[in-house]
Amino acid sequence: MSEMKEMSGAKWTVSRFVPVMVLCAVCGAVLGIFRADACALPGLAGMLAGGVAGYGAGRLGRGDPLRFWAFGQRLWLAFAGALIYGWVQLLVAGAVHATPADSPFYWISEVADGFLREPFFSMGQTGGVVLRAYSGTLTGGWWIFFNLLDAVLFAFLFLVSTGAGLFPDEKSGAEKEVLSGAGENDNGGDGERENDNGDDDEREGESTFEVERSPSVRAEPCGLVPEAPSRLALLGFVVVLLLLFGGSALARYVLDERFDPATYHPESLQELQRLAEGRWRFDAPDGVLLRTEKDLDLFVQVSGYGSLTAVTKGDTPFRLSLDKRGRRFTGLLYPLRPGTERVSSMPLSARLHIASDGSELHLAVTLFTIRGRLDPVLRAVRMDSSMKGP
Repeated sequence: MSEMKEMSGAKWTVSRFVPVMVLCAVCGAVLGIFRADACALPGLAGMLAGGVAGYGAGRLGRGDPLRFWAFGQRLWLAFAGALIYGWVQLLVAGAVHATPADSPFYWISEVADGFLREPFFSMGQTGGVVLRAYSGTLTGGWWIFFNLLDAVLFAFLFLVSTGAGLFPDEKSGAEKEVLSGAGENDNGGDGERENDNGDDDEREGESTFEVERSPSVRAEPCGLVPEAPSRLALLGFVVVLLLLFGGSALARYVLDERFDPATYHPESLQELQRLAEGRWRFDAPDGVLLRTEKDLDLFVQVSGYGSLTAVTKGDTPFRLSLDKRGRRFTGLLYPLRPGTERVSSMPLSARLHIASDGSELHLAVTLFTIRGRLDPVLRAVRMDSSMKGP
Protein backbone atom coordinates (compact mmCIF):
# COMPACT_ATOMS: atom_id res chain seq x y z
CA MET A 1 0.00 0.00 0.00
CA SER A 2 2.90 2.35 0.71
CA GLU A 3 4.16 1.92 -2.86
CA MET A 4 0.73 2.85 -4.19
CA LYS A 5 0.66 6.02 -2.10
CA GLU A 6 4.20 7.02 -3.08
CA MET A 7 3.72 6.61 -6.86
CA SER A 8 3.87 10.00 -8.57
CA GLY A 9 3.13 10.98 -12.15
CA ALA A 10 6.79 11.51 -12.99
CA LYS A 11 7.75 8.16 -11.48
CA TRP A 12 4.99 6.39 -13.38
CA THR A 13 6.12 7.97 -16.65
CA VAL A 14 9.75 6.95 -16.16
CA SER A 15 9.21 3.52 -14.65
CA ARG A 16 6.05 2.45 -16.50
CA PHE A 17 5.29 4.42 -19.66
CA VAL A 18 8.85 4.55 -21.04
CA PRO A 19 9.63 0.83 -20.45
CA VAL A 20 6.32 -0.14 -22.05
CA MET A 21 7.12 1.95 -25.13
CA VAL A 22 10.57 0.35 -25.29
CA LEU A 23 8.93 -3.09 -25.14
CA CYS A 24 6.63 -2.12 -28.03
CA ALA A 25 9.63 -0.91 -30.02
CA VAL A 26 11.49 -4.18 -29.38
CA CYS A 27 8.48 -6.17 -30.58
CA GLY A 28 8.33 -4.03 -33.70
CA ALA A 29 12.06 -4.41 -34.37
CA VAL A 30 12.02 -8.20 -34.00
CA LEU A 31 9.04 -8.56 -36.32
CA GLY A 32 10.58 -6.02 -38.72
CA ILE A 33 13.68 -8.21 -39.09
CA PHE A 34 11.51 -11.29 -39.63
CA ARG A 35 9.40 -9.33 -42.11
CA ALA A 36 12.43 -8.34 -44.17
CA ASP A 37 13.98 -11.83 -44.15
CA ALA A 38 10.77 -13.85 -44.65
CA CYS A 39 7.45 -12.05 -45.20
CA ALA A 40 4.96 -9.73 -43.57
CA LEU A 41 2.40 -11.18 -41.16
CA PRO A 42 -0.41 -8.59 -41.15
CA GLY A 43 -2.84 -9.26 -38.33
CA LEU A 44 -0.94 -12.21 -36.89
CA ALA A 45 2.09 -10.10 -36.02
CA GLY A 46 -0.02 -7.35 -34.48
CA MET A 47 -1.99 -9.75 -32.28
CA LEU A 48 1.14 -11.57 -31.13
CA ALA A 49 3.09 -8.41 -30.36
CA GLY A 50 0.07 -6.69 -28.78
CA GLY A 51 -0.55 -9.65 -26.49
CA VAL A 52 3.08 -9.84 -25.36
CA ALA A 53 3.55 -6.09 -24.88
CA GLY A 54 0.14 -5.64 -23.24
CA TYR A 55 0.64 -8.39 -20.69
CA GLY A 56 4.13 -7.08 -19.96
CA ALA A 57 2.68 -3.61 -19.36
CA GLY A 58 0.00 -4.97 -17.03
CA ARG A 59 2.46 -7.13 -15.15
CA LEU A 60 4.76 -4.16 -14.70
CA GLY A 61 1.96 -1.97 -13.37
CA ARG A 62 0.47 -4.51 -10.99
CA GLY A 63 0.08 -2.86 -7.61
CA ASP A 64 0.17 0.73 -8.92
CA PRO A 65 -2.59 3.19 -7.98
CA LEU A 66 -5.55 2.44 -10.21
CA ARG A 67 -5.83 6.03 -11.44
CA PHE A 68 -2.73 5.28 -13.56
CA TRP A 69 -4.40 2.21 -15.08
CA ALA A 70 -7.97 3.35 -15.65
CA PHE A 71 -9.54 2.26 -18.94
CA GLY A 72 -8.92 5.60 -20.66
CA GLN A 73 -5.32 5.56 -19.51
CA ARG A 74 -4.81 2.05 -20.88
CA LEU A 75 -6.52 3.02 -24.15
CA TRP A 76 -4.10 5.88 -24.86
CA LEU A 77 -1.23 3.68 -23.79
CA ALA A 78 -2.36 1.13 -26.40
CA PHE A 79 -2.54 3.83 -29.09
CA ALA A 80 0.96 5.07 -28.28
CA GLY A 81 2.33 1.53 -28.26
CA ALA A 82 0.67 0.76 -31.62
CA LEU A 83 2.29 3.84 -33.18
CA ILE A 84 5.74 2.87 -31.98
CA TYR A 85 5.30 -0.82 -32.84
CA GLY A 86 4.09 -0.15 -36.38
CA TRP A 87 6.58 2.57 -37.28
CA VAL A 88 9.61 0.79 -35.81
CA GLN A 89 8.64 -2.39 -37.66
CA LEU A 90 8.49 -0.52 -40.97
CA LEU A 91 11.75 1.36 -40.36
CA VAL A 92 13.62 -1.80 -39.43
CA ALA A 93 12.24 -3.66 -42.44
CA GLY A 94 13.14 -0.70 -44.64
CA ALA A 95 16.67 -0.57 -43.20
CA VAL A 96 17.21 -4.30 -43.85
CA HIS A 97 15.88 -4.00 -47.40
CA ALA A 98 17.83 -0.80 -48.12
CA THR A 99 21.03 -0.92 -50.09
CA PRO A 100 23.99 1.26 -49.07
CA ALA A 101 22.80 3.69 -51.75
CA ASP A 102 19.31 4.00 -50.22
CA SER A 103 17.81 5.17 -46.95
CA PRO A 104 15.23 3.09 -45.00
CA PHE A 105 12.53 5.42 -46.28
CA TYR A 106 13.21 4.42 -49.90
CA TRP A 107 11.77 0.90 -49.56
CA ILE A 108 8.77 2.16 -47.58
CA SER A 109 7.92 4.83 -50.15
CA GLU A 110 8.43 2.46 -53.09
CA VAL A 111 6.03 -0.15 -51.69
CA ALA A 112 3.48 2.47 -50.64
CA ASP A 113 3.59 4.03 -54.12
CA GLY A 114 3.07 0.65 -55.79
CA PHE A 115 6.54 0.27 -57.34
CA LEU A 116 7.64 -2.63 -55.13
CA ARG A 117 5.74 -5.60 -53.73
CA GLU A 118 6.08 -7.25 -50.35
CA PRO A 119 5.25 -10.93 -49.76
CA PHE A 120 2.83 -11.67 -46.93
CA PHE A 121 1.17 -14.52 -45.07
CA SER A 122 -1.91 -14.31 -42.88
CA MET A 123 -5.00 -16.19 -41.77
CA GLY A 124 -8.65 -15.21 -41.73
CA GLN A 125 -12.25 -16.35 -42.03
CA THR A 126 -14.31 -16.27 -45.19
CA GLY A 127 -17.44 -17.56 -43.45
CA GLY A 128 -18.15 -19.85 -40.57
CA VAL A 129 -15.46 -20.75 -38.10
CA VAL A 130 -12.89 -22.32 -40.43
CA LEU A 131 -9.62 -20.42 -40.75
CA ARG A 132 -8.04 -20.05 -44.14
CA ALA A 133 -4.43 -19.20 -44.95
CA TYR A 134 -3.72 -16.30 -47.30
CA SER A 135 -0.44 -15.53 -49.02
CA GLY A 136 0.79 -13.42 -51.91
CA THR A 137 2.15 -9.92 -52.30
CA LEU A 138 0.93 -6.51 -51.21
CA THR A 139 1.62 -3.07 -52.62
CA GLY A 140 0.15 0.40 -52.76
CA GLY A 141 -3.17 1.07 -51.03
CA TRP A 142 -3.75 -2.50 -49.87
CA TRP A 143 -0.30 -2.57 -48.32
CA ILE A 144 -1.08 0.62 -46.39
CA PHE A 145 -4.49 -0.72 -45.32
CA PHE A 146 -3.12 -3.99 -43.92
CA ASN A 147 -0.36 -2.16 -42.05
CA LEU A 148 -3.00 0.01 -40.41
CA LEU A 149 -5.10 -3.09 -39.65
CA ASP A 150 -2.09 -4.75 -38.04
CA ALA A 151 -1.58 -1.69 -35.80
CA VAL A 152 -5.28 -1.68 -34.83
CA LEU A 153 -5.13 -5.36 -33.86
CA PHE A 154 -1.98 -4.63 -31.87
CA ALA A 155 -3.82 -1.91 -29.93
CA PHE A 156 -6.83 -4.18 -29.29
CA LEU A 157 -4.79 -7.13 -28.00
CA PHE A 158 -2.60 -4.74 -26.02
CA LEU A 159 -5.68 -3.35 -24.28
CA VAL A 160 -7.08 -6.80 -23.47
CA SER A 161 -3.75 -8.23 -22.32
CA THR A 162 -3.00 -5.22 -20.13
CA GLY A 163 -6.13 -5.97 -18.12
CA ALA A 164 -5.11 -9.61 -17.84
CA GLY A 165 -1.69 -8.58 -16.56
CA LEU A 166 -3.06 -6.07 -14.09
CA PHE A 167 -5.83 -8.25 -12.65
CA PRO A 168 -4.94 -11.95 -12.92
CA ASP A 169 -7.14 -14.71 -11.53
CA GLU A 170 -4.78 -15.02 -8.59
CA LYS A 171 -5.46 -12.01 -6.31
CA SER A 172 -2.71 -9.45 -6.00
CA GLY A 173 -1.21 -8.40 -2.72
CA ALA A 174 -3.30 -5.21 -2.64
CA GLU A 175 -6.49 -7.20 -3.17
CA LYS A 176 -5.57 -9.66 -0.43
CA GLU A 177 -4.96 -6.81 1.97
CA VAL A 178 -8.30 -5.24 1.16
CA LEU A 179 -10.16 -8.52 1.47
CA SER A 180 -8.49 -9.34 4.77
CA GLY A 181 -9.52 -5.92 6.03
CA ALA A 182 -13.05 -6.66 4.88
CA GLY A 183 -12.94 -9.95 6.81
CA GLU A 184 -11.89 -8.16 9.97
CA ASN A 185 -14.79 -5.76 9.51
CA ASP A 186 -17.11 -8.72 9.08
CA ASN A 187 -15.86 -10.26 12.34
CA GLY A 188 -16.34 -6.95 14.08
CA GLY A 189 -19.84 -6.90 12.68
CA ASP A 190 -20.53 -10.32 14.21
CA GLY A 191 -19.61 -9.00 17.65
CA GLU A 192 -21.85 -6.01 17.18
CA ARG A 193 -24.77 -8.13 15.93
CA GLU A 194 -25.16 -9.42 19.51
CA ASN A 195 -25.80 -5.84 20.62
CA ASP A 196 -27.65 -4.24 17.71
CA ASN A 197 -29.54 -6.03 14.94
CA GLY A 198 -29.80 -2.81 12.88
CA ASP A 199 -26.04 -2.38 12.76
CA ASP A 200 -25.72 -6.03 11.87
CA ASP A 201 -27.86 -5.64 8.74
CA GLU A 202 -25.93 -2.55 7.65
CA ARG A 203 -22.53 -4.19 8.03
CA GLU A 204 -23.70 -7.34 6.36
CA GLY A 205 -24.70 -5.28 3.33
CA GLU A 206 -21.28 -3.60 3.30
CA SER A 207 -19.52 -6.97 3.42
CA THR A 208 -21.52 -8.29 0.49
CA PHE A 209 -20.76 -5.17 -1.56
CA GLU A 210 -17.07 -5.44 -0.74
CA VAL A 211 -16.86 -9.01 -2.07
CA GLU A 212 -18.92 -8.50 -5.21
CA ARG A 213 -17.11 -5.39 -6.48
CA SER A 214 -14.89 -5.70 -9.54
CA PRO A 215 -11.16 -6.34 -8.98
CA SER A 216 -10.29 -2.80 -10.09
CA VAL A 217 -12.47 -1.39 -7.30
CA ARG A 218 -11.43 -3.91 -4.68
CA ALA A 219 -7.81 -2.95 -5.17
CA GLU A 220 -8.53 0.53 -3.83
CA PRO A 221 -7.92 1.10 -0.08
CA CYS A 222 -11.08 0.54 2.01
CA GLY A 223 -13.00 3.66 2.92
CA LEU A 224 -11.25 5.86 0.29
CA VAL A 225 -12.89 7.43 -2.75
CA PRO A 226 -10.98 6.43 -5.95
CA GLU A 227 -8.86 9.24 -7.39
CA ALA A 228 -9.62 10.79 -10.76
CA PRO A 229 -8.01 8.89 -13.69
CA SER A 230 -4.61 10.13 -14.83
CA ARG A 231 -4.07 11.74 -18.23
CA LEU A 232 -0.38 10.93 -18.46
CA ALA A 233 -0.90 8.30 -21.16
CA LEU A 234 -2.76 10.84 -23.31
CA LEU A 235 0.12 13.28 -22.97
CA GLY A 236 2.55 10.45 -23.70
CA PHE A 237 0.60 9.55 -26.85
CA VAL A 238 0.84 13.16 -28.07
CA VAL A 239 4.59 13.21 -27.38
CA VAL A 240 5.09 9.88 -29.17
CA LEU A 241 3.08 11.14 -32.14
CA LEU A 242 5.14 14.32 -32.41
CA LEU A 243 8.46 12.51 -31.98
CA LEU A 244 7.71 9.78 -34.50
CA PHE A 245 6.37 11.96 -37.28
CA GLY A 246 8.49 15.01 -36.53
CA GLY A 247 11.65 12.92 -36.14
CA SER A 248 10.89 10.90 -39.25
CA ALA A 249 10.28 14.03 -41.31
CA LEU A 250 13.57 15.49 -40.11
CA ALA A 251 15.46 12.24 -40.76
CA ARG A 252 14.03 11.95 -44.25
CA TYR A 253 14.95 15.56 -44.96
CA VAL A 254 18.53 14.89 -43.89
CA LEU A 255 18.77 11.60 -45.80
CA ASP A 256 16.70 12.19 -48.93
CA GLU A 257 16.00 15.87 -49.44
CA ARG A 258 17.56 17.52 -52.47
CA PHE A 259 19.98 20.22 -51.38
CA ASP A 260 19.62 23.77 -52.64
CA PRO A 261 22.77 24.77 -54.59
CA ALA A 262 22.40 28.30 -53.22
CA THR A 263 23.35 26.97 -49.79
CA TYR A 264 26.67 25.55 -51.01
CA HIS A 265 29.99 27.17 -50.28
CA PRO A 266 33.39 26.85 -51.98
CA GLU A 267 34.52 24.66 -49.10
CA SER A 268 31.62 22.30 -49.78
CA LEU A 269 32.52 22.09 -53.45
CA GLN A 270 36.18 21.35 -52.63
CA GLU A 271 35.15 18.66 -50.17
CA LEU A 272 32.89 17.04 -52.78
CA GLN A 273 35.70 17.11 -55.33
CA ARG A 274 38.08 15.49 -52.87
CA LEU A 275 35.51 12.86 -51.96
CA ALA A 276 34.11 11.91 -55.37
CA GLU A 277 36.42 12.84 -58.22
CA GLY A 278 38.75 10.22 -59.58
CA ARG A 279 38.93 6.74 -61.03
CA TRP A 280 36.89 3.99 -59.43
CA ARG A 281 36.92 0.29 -60.29
CA PHE A 282 33.97 -2.06 -59.91
CA ASP A 283 35.15 -5.06 -57.94
CA ALA A 284 32.77 -7.65 -59.43
CA PRO A 285 30.14 -7.95 -62.18
CA ASP A 286 26.54 -8.24 -61.01
CA GLY A 287 25.33 -10.48 -63.83
CA VAL A 288 22.60 -8.03 -64.84
CA LEU A 289 24.03 -4.61 -65.56
CA LEU A 290 27.70 -5.60 -65.73
CA ARG A 291 28.16 -8.96 -67.39
CA THR A 292 31.81 -8.61 -68.28
CA GLU A 293 34.57 -10.22 -66.25
CA LYS A 294 37.01 -7.51 -67.30
CA ASP A 295 37.98 -4.66 -65.04
CA LEU A 296 35.56 -1.78 -65.51
CA ASP A 297 36.53 1.67 -64.37
CA LEU A 298 34.18 4.53 -63.52
CA PHE A 299 35.47 8.07 -63.97
CA VAL A 300 33.65 10.57 -61.75
CA GLN A 301 33.75 14.34 -62.00
CA VAL A 302 31.96 17.12 -60.12
CA SER A 303 29.86 19.07 -62.61
CA GLY A 304 28.50 21.71 -60.26
CA TYR A 305 27.38 22.37 -56.73
CA GLY A 306 25.98 19.02 -55.64
CA SER A 307 26.08 17.45 -59.13
CA LEU A 308 28.16 14.58 -60.46
CA THR A 309 28.77 13.10 -63.88
CA ALA A 310 30.41 9.75 -64.42
CA VAL A 311 31.25 7.60 -67.42
CA THR A 312 32.59 4.11 -68.14
CA LYS A 313 34.24 2.68 -71.22
CA GLY A 314 34.51 -0.83 -72.59
CA ASP A 315 32.02 -3.63 -73.19
CA THR A 316 29.21 -2.13 -71.07
CA PRO A 317 29.62 1.65 -71.23
CA PHE A 318 27.21 4.01 -69.55
CA ARG A 319 26.99 7.60 -68.36
CA LEU A 320 25.63 8.88 -65.05
CA SER A 321 24.06 12.24 -64.25
CA LEU A 322 23.43 12.64 -60.54
CA ASP A 323 22.31 15.34 -58.11
CA LYS A 324 22.96 15.40 -54.40
CA ARG A 325 20.00 14.38 -52.25
CA GLY A 326 20.84 14.32 -48.56
CA ARG A 327 23.85 12.06 -48.09
CA ARG A 328 23.32 10.33 -51.42
CA PHE A 329 23.13 11.12 -55.11
CA THR A 330 20.17 10.29 -57.32
CA GLY A 331 19.69 10.61 -61.05
CA LEU A 332 19.77 8.63 -64.27
CA LEU A 333 22.04 6.06 -65.88
CA TYR A 334 22.25 6.21 -69.68
CA PRO A 335 23.42 2.99 -71.40
CA LEU A 336 25.76 3.84 -74.32
CA ARG A 337 26.66 2.09 -77.54
CA PRO A 338 30.23 0.70 -77.32
CA GLY A 339 32.75 3.13 -78.74
CA THR A 340 30.26 5.99 -79.01
CA GLU A 341 28.49 8.56 -76.86
CA ARG A 342 25.09 7.63 -78.20
CA VAL A 343 22.43 6.36 -75.81
CA SER A 344 21.45 2.80 -76.64
CA SER A 345 18.25 2.44 -74.57
CA MET A 346 15.97 4.16 -72.09
CA PRO A 347 17.73 5.72 -69.08
CA LEU A 348 17.56 3.89 -65.76
CA SER A 349 16.97 5.23 -62.26
CA ALA A 350 20.21 5.30 -60.28
CA ARG A 351 21.31 6.09 -56.71
CA LEU A 352 24.89 6.47 -55.55
CA HIS A 353 26.45 6.64 -52.12
CA ILE A 354 30.09 7.43 -51.39
CA ALA A 355 31.68 6.32 -48.13
CA SER A 356 32.56 9.11 -45.72
CA ASP A 357 36.28 8.37 -46.09
CA GLY A 358 36.08 8.29 -49.89
CA SER A 359 37.37 4.71 -50.13
CA GLU A 360 34.40 3.10 -51.88
CA LEU A 361 31.06 3.84 -53.49
CA HIS A 362 27.86 1.90 -54.07
CA LEU A 363 25.72 2.36 -57.17
CA ALA A 364 22.14 1.03 -57.13
CA VAL A 365 20.22 0.84 -60.40
CA THR A 366 16.55 0.01 -61.01
CA LEU A 367 15.79 -1.90 -64.20
CA PHE A 368 12.98 -4.08 -65.49
CA THR A 369 13.56 -7.43 -67.18
CA ILE A 370 11.49 -10.47 -68.08
CA ARG A 371 12.06 -11.59 -64.48
CA GLY A 372 10.45 -8.42 -63.19
CA ARG A 373 11.98 -5.49 -61.36
CA LEU A 374 15.63 -5.78 -60.34
CA ASP A 375 17.75 -3.47 -58.19
CA PRO A 376 21.37 -4.54 -58.64
CA VAL A 377 23.95 -2.84 -56.43
CA LEU A 378 27.47 -2.29 -57.79
CA ARG A 379 30.43 -1.66 -55.51
CA ALA A 380 33.49 0.26 -56.67
CA VAL A 381 36.76 1.03 -54.89
CA ARG A 382 38.91 4.09 -55.45
CA MET A 383 41.93 3.63 -57.68
CA ASP A 384 43.30 7.20 -57.76
CA SER A 385 42.16 10.82 -57.72
CA SER A 386 43.12 11.69 -61.28
CA MET A 387 40.59 12.19 -64.05
CA LYS A 388 42.66 10.64 -66.84
CA GLY A 389 40.48 8.63 -69.14
CA PRO A 390 41.32 5.06 -70.18
